[in-house]
Formats: sequence, C-alpha cells, structure tokens
Amino acid sequence: MTREYRILAAVFVASRVLLALLGFEFAFSLDWMFLADPSDLARRLLPTVWDFHAFPPGMNLLSGALLKLAPEHTATLARVCFEASGLVLVTSFYYLTRALAVPAKLALGVAIAFSLLPPTLYLEHLYLYDYPAAALLALFSALLHRALVRPSQSAFFALFLTGAALVFLRSAFHLVWFAAVGGVVYAMVPTASRRALLQGAIGPALLCLALYAKNYARFGVFGATSWGGANVAAATSARLAPEVRREWVREGRLSRYAELSVFSPPRAYLRFFGSPDSERYPELSALERPSLGSPNYNHWFFLEVNPARAADARHYIQARPLDYLATVFGTNLPQFFGPTTRWHPRDRTPASPHHAHRKLLGGYERAYDAVVHGLPFSPVGLYLLLPLLLFASARRALRLFRARCEPIPTEAVLLAFLVVQIVFVTAVSVAFTFGECSRYRFLIEPLIVVLLLGWVARRFRPDPSR
Repeated sequence: MTREYRILAAVFVASRVLLALLGFEFAFSLDWMFLADPSDLARRLLPTVWDFHAFPPGMNLLSGALLKLAPEHTATLARVCFEASGLVLVTSFYYLTRALAVPAKLALGVAIAFSLLPPTLYLEHLYLYDYPAAALLALFSALLHRALVRPSQSAFFALFLTGAALVFLRSAFHLVWFAAVGGVVYAMVPTASRRALLQGAIGPALLCLALYAKNYARFGVFGATSWGGANVAAATSARLAPEVRREWVREGRLSRYAELSVFSPPRAYLRFFGSPDSERYPELSALERPSLGSPNYNHWFFLEVNPARAADARHYIQARPLDYLATVFGTNLPQFFGPTTRWHPRDRTPASPHHAHRKLLGGYERAYDAVVHGLPFSPVGLYLLLPLLLFASARRALRLFRARCEPIPTEAVLLAFLVVQIVFVTAVSVAFTFGECSRYRFLIEPLIVVLLLGWVARRFRPDPSR
C-alpha cells in the first residue's frame, strides 16, 4: 500500500470515529419493503432467500448474515459494514483519479473531501442498498482498469465477482449489463489474455445465471426482481388523474389493479383474490411480516399484479407518449439531479430517515445544497454542466481510441466506461422509476467527480494525443 492510500485510510477511519463520538447516528431498520421478515432471515436464511422474488437478494443475504453473527449488536455490525464500504468507495475513487493522471495530492485531497460530503455521510449511515452499490460500482470501475493494465485470471475473477455482487444488490445492474461489460472487456484485451478472462468470468457469470434461473423456475420471472412492472407503472399509469384512471379501468384499457397505489400492501388486494392462501406458493401467503407487523411485499399476489402493471405501463406509453416524456424530462430528470439527501416522501418530518443526521449536520447540508443544487438555479444547480463534461470525456476517449498509442488504450476504455455508466444509470432512473430519483444518483456521483478531476488535470498538463 502506497503512502497516499495509508493517509486516505487513516483520515477516513479517524473521521468516522470522530463522527461516532459526536453522536452521528446510523439509521438502522430492517423494516424496508425489499427485505424479508428478520426472524426468517435469522433462523432460515437460505430457504428465505430461495423463496424471495420481490427484489434482488443481496440485502437479504447481508441482513441474514448480520443477524446470525451478532443478534444483539446487528445495528453496530451493520454500521461497520457500511463504513467499510465507504473505505472501499474512497480508495476506489482515488485509484480511478490516478488512473486518469490526476496529480496525487489533488486526488488525495478530493477523495477525502468527497468522503466528508453530506450525501456521502448521510447515505453511508443509512441501512439502504444505495451506498454499498455505489461502492461496488466504483470498485468495479477500478478493477476494470487494473484488469486491462495487468490481465490475469485472478484480476478478471475479482472484476466479474464484483459485477455479480452488483447484480445481486441492485436491479439496475442486470444480466444484460453484466454480459455487455464482459463482451466489451473480451473485445479489448489481447487474444493471449482471453482464456484467462473466460476462466475468471465463468464462476461469477454462473452465479448471476443461477439467480435468474431460480426465479424463472420458481416464479416464472426471468430477472432479479418481480417488481419491475410496478416501478414503471409508478412513472406512467399511476400518474393519470384518478377519474381518468377509473375510466380506463372500466374500459379495460388498464388492469383492475391500476386503481390501487403501486405501494398498496397485499391486504388491499384481497378483494381481487379472495384468500391470501395459495397451493402453489404456500410459503408466500402471509399478508404481513410476522415479527414486524408490516406489509409483506414478497406475497404471491404480486406475481400476478406486477406483470399486469407492466402491461398498464406499456399501454399508457403507447396512448400518451408525450405525457410520458413530460414526466421523464419535466419531472424525473430535474428530480434526479436534485439534492441527494432530500429523496424521502416524508423528508421534512421526523419520519425522514435522515432526521437524526440533520441534528448534527443540517447546516452543512443546507450550505452544500445551496451551492451545488442552487446555482444557477435549483434543483439541478451545477449539474447543468454535466452534459458538457460527458461530451468532453467521450471526445477524449474517442481520440485515444483512434490514436491507439498502446495495445490496450486503458484510459480510453476507462473514460468510455464511466461515461456509459453515468448515462445508463441516469436513463434507467428517470425512465423507469418515480419519486426517489435523487438518491439513485449517488450510484454515479463518484464517477462524475472522477471525470471532472480528470478533465481538470488535462487542462494543466500537455496532451500527447493532440
């Protein structure tokens, strides 16, 4: 480990110890809709994950492991895991900036500053999948560069295992994404390294395929989640005026479920199904999670409801394409670039998951948002300049590809990968979801800052590709 990495790790750990001493809380809860019942996770983890279809199983696997390892101190262990994810995030961030030839002192200073920004601190101390997913994406980007610089079976295995972890954690990173990245890397590496790539990728690829095959064989869902249709419906048919929606349901243009909120609990669907019990899925018949008393969104009802909602969404887009585009570009896109820490529907009440965080850092958060999201106007703020940064980075990558000054143009591949991931996550978030877009942006926040630093560094050094 180089001196800069040791400094970065020391400052990061010291800052987290200081925050803990100052009373900065870790917002821990197992009452999220993407989790199974905690008692099931603690007693029968693997069977519970086997029977889970609603969302990718990553957070269930993590929660079950924490409950088994430290049943009396689960929240503390979860905090340690998330802060460890933070260390992975900032060290990957530093590696990426150095890969783009950012001077070491500047890269180190910005990595430390990024680790202390309000969005980083708030999401790092919230038991939600966004932060570990951002850490994994930054790590994947760093491992991609390293595997191209020093191709080996172990390097490719680490790369694709990280990609598989993303597939298990976040539904945006699906099997097509995994295969597309693998295909690009295969095309980039020298022929002599392709055998090592295939050997390193086969295990993680089979792991992803096993998840999809399990869900297809068990539930008829070829994916990591059965809730994709509901997510799209939230951005489409759910946006109809109530009277129009009722009329469309009466006319048969929408399913009978369209009048219910996408987030309605399974109990609300009893009027359609009669009984919660199922001969085919007896394990999925509980309307509530018993140890929490909150809705069970892994109920078998949703295996029928969510495909119908997907059909509703398709009909809405076909019938009202301009309204759909107005939602995507007029509502979702500005929302996506709004303040990362202002995503929760009850954010301005004590029910916000960040309520305790604001007791200590609320003033800092407001000052940060006033600059980053307030200039030149809110809520997008400085992100208005992002298209220019993406264009400049893509142009630089294209120039390097054409110059082909080395067997593998590693800087070009890295730049292209970062640009594509930023565009991909943005597009998926604004096109297929609604209401919580701003926190999704944190997935790519480190990548945006890395590109910005790379651009700044190029302004102050000669460019041999010119």
